[in-house]
Amino acid sequence: MTSSRPTSRTGGPARLVAVSMLLAALAMTVVVGLVQAYLVQAAEADATRVGEARVAAVAETLSVRDGEVVAEGASDPLAPTAWVFDASGRLVAGSLGEDGVSLVVRSLGRYPAADARTVEDRVQLVSGSVRLEDGADGADGGPVAVVVAGVDLEPYADGRRRALLVAVVLAALAVLSTGVAAWQAARRSR
Repeated sequence: MTSSRPTSRTGGPARLVAVSMLLAALAMTVVVGLVQAYLVQAAEADATRVGEARVAAVAETLSVRDGEVVAEGASDPLAPTAWVFDASGRLVAGSLGEDGVSLVVRSLGRYPAADARTVEDRVQLVSGSVRLEDGADGADGGPVAVVVAGVDLEPYADGRRRALLVAVVLAALAVLSTGVAAWQAARRSR
């Protein structure tokens, strides 16, 4: 005896569910990737703003005495988050080691142009040149120093990891919900 019900060659509800879930998973992967890319950019921009504020704060403490750049009131509280270089690129405040961060700090300290660099995905370094007003403390108004400030990126990375976890959980729920909805739709259309 033959059934009057037509059979589907496409696999029926199971195939519909699988295709729906696959498409939802692809869409969620793209969304999660875009969110993470945005969070990386936002974290670097935030760290750069914090670094710029530190550069400005340190710049306020600088003066020139007897032709030398001096950081007022800074015995070495700047280290390890800020460094001051004179116009010739000589370190005058802060301390450096021989690690990768220190090498980039030295490089930034040699050039008066403002710059920001991420080092080893763990530190954002921001540099800026300091000009004192004409005649102030014996300076001629030219760049007298370069300040480099470091911002630890670990707190930003923690936030990105938490956001990734939440996004992945929400994406998984969206994929599962899509599967359930597709299964229900396929069952009702029989």
